[in-house]
Amino acid sequence: MNSFYLKLFVAFIFSILSLTSQAESKTDKKEAAVLQLPAEIKPLLLEEMQQLQQGMMNLIPAVVSGNWEEITHIAKKNATQLYHETKINT
Repeated sequence: MNSFYLKLFVAFIFSILSLTSQAESKTDKKEAAVLQLPAEIKPLLLEEMQQLQQGMMNLIPAVVSGNWEEITHIAKKNATQLYHETKINT
């Protein structure tokens, strides 16, 4: 079961990185893209990005040190949190 959460988390991270890379390559470097968000969405998006950044910051030392138990814990925690947030927001 731990392997499932690890794979889910890694797939999620690679998906985000892939989408970010594609978005950057399509954006004109001379113009900054402006995303118009409804007022109630912006704080949720900022919170999600901060949580993602914190998860990545926690993941880096665990990967470098080969601490697979911690990686599994982080993946499981983030996957569970993402699932509950998605379920709440739908």
